[in-house]
Amino acid sequence: MGVFDGLPGVGLLRRLRRVGVYRVKGRSMEPGLREGDFLIVCGGNENLRRWDVVVFSHPSVEDRLMLKRVMALPGERVGMVEGRMIVDAGGNEWREDVVWDVEWALGEDEWYVLGDNLGSSLDSRRLGPIRGSWMKGRVWFRYWPLLRFGGG
Repeated sequence: MGVFDGLPGVGLLRRLRRVGVYRVKGRSMEPGLREGDFLIVCGGNENLRRWDVVVFSHPSVEDRLMLKRVMALPGERVGMVEGRMIVDAGGNEWREDVVWDVEWALGEDEWYVLGDNLGSSLDSRRLGPIRGSWMKGRVWFRYWPLLRFGGG
């Protein structure tokens, strides 16, 4: 721990070193995030929670960053049954008598991510779990456009 760690604002300054600005391309996160929106993203994958929106690269999708929502966390199990996603977060959500269409047991460095616009999203349903080393960071906020006119 450094000398200045206890001072107010030091944590924010450390995060600012890993802040990036990204522009949304594509429709996978509509309606909340739209093509052309500008985002502030804080780097790393520390303390990611379910529902956070993250920016990451994927080895099978060259020269393109992706933007998706975290649906399942490391160590959890996630499956798709008859088009419904079920996540085992340590509770009783999973039943042994269910026949799974797809199932993953996430490792300690894996996240399951989906686009908000499921009909237009390349995500963990096709790519599988996302590794922490691929993460660029978590979306902190959308800063442009400031206001949206005409429908959202």
